[in-house]
Amino acid sequence: MGKVLSGSRFRRRDVLAMIGLSPMITLAKPALAAPTQLSFDDLYGKISVLGLKFSDKVKSLDGRDVEMSGFMAPPLKAEAKFFVLTEIPMSICPFCSTDADWPDNIAVVYLDEAQTFVQAGVRIDVTGKLEVGSWIRKPVSSAACACAAQPTRSPELMLSLTLSDISVSYPGLATPALEIDRLAIPAGAHVAITGASGSGKSTFVNIVTGLERARRGRIDWSGTDIAKLSESRRDRWRAENVGLIMQDFHLFPGLSALENVLLPARLSGAASAEIIGRGHDLLKRTGLQRPQQRIETMSRGEMQRVAVARALLRKPGVIIADEPTASLDVESGEAVGSLLLELAGQEESTLIVVSHDTRLTDRLSRKVTFNMGRIVSDTGRMERAA
Repeated sequence: MGKVLSGSRFRRRDVLAMIGLSPMITLAKPALAAPTQLSFDDLYGKISVLGLKFSDKVKSLDGRDVEMSGFMAPPLKAEAKFFVLTEIPMSICPFCSTDADWPDNIAVVYLDEAQTFVQAGVRIDVTGKLEVGSWIRKPVSSAACACAAQPTRSPELMLSLTLSDISVSYPGLATPALEIDRLAIPAGAHVAITGASGSGKSTFVNIVTGLERARRGRIDWSGTDIAKLSESRRDRWRAENVGLIMQDFHLFPGLSALENVLLPARLSGAASAEIIGRGHDLLKRTGLQRPQQRIETMSRGEMQRVAVARALLRKPGVIIADEPTASLDVESGEAVGSLLLELAGQEESTLIVVSHDTRLTDRLSRKVTFNMGRIVSDTGRMERAA
């Protein structure tokens, strides 16, 4: 049985971020009146194909003081006296959006005093009065918002990648975890990223997908430097342009194969008849004949096939697979590897595979090897030199 998503607050938020959604949640300083604590898991009932719905506990706290905790979603640094929650996670900035942008099923925490919110995953605390289903005191829009900067490109275009002057360091490490002077991957290329554990591969995946922000250097995807984007903008860019496939699948138990494939589109309001039809078609192309089969009844190989179909649903310009065969047996690994290469070719997507599996990496046309955070070998450079 494959590893599926648990009810952990942080794992759930991380998975939503991977598919480009920004659940707008946050938390609080203790107040004298001992406000009711409200965690991320308290906010919503179970996740369904229709999205995230407020729990009965949230509704019962209407008009009462609450204390919440989480991460800030709006793509800016700004001061406000409110915080917005929504039943359907959206990459929308509450400071620059109009009333028409928001559904009726929202809740607002009105803070006791103005507070500065900071993006980029900085944990904050808030306490205030919860009002469900209203936005009666929305303040004037802030001029500080950077949402309009750098529009994303069409997701149906193959994307090229250029990294320059990249350096990523962490506290406690004597040397950078990743340091790349320059790396160029042309649109449509199929590239393997290899190296031992601790060589910088995971950091590479995190920065090129925008899961982590590179503080130094340029990460240029066909003209969009995602190193300059805020967290919310990176989430939106990733949802529109990247098909991300992870080793541990990150599928939701209780949902069918088709429901898992369609979930990102459902949550972002993009599940058109065309997208639903594409979901069915992708599952057939991966060799899964029962789209209504529940995830927890599947083998690990079948789960990874569902993850591949989900990654391709919105025709991404690049597919990034992080150890896609590492948790599979040899037979399943070879089948998933073949499927990945076949579909990437059919979909005309750039493909980057991070893997230890030489049976898979040897089948890609270019291999880039990392060691101690640096590129030590690149067959693409060798070919150009020859």
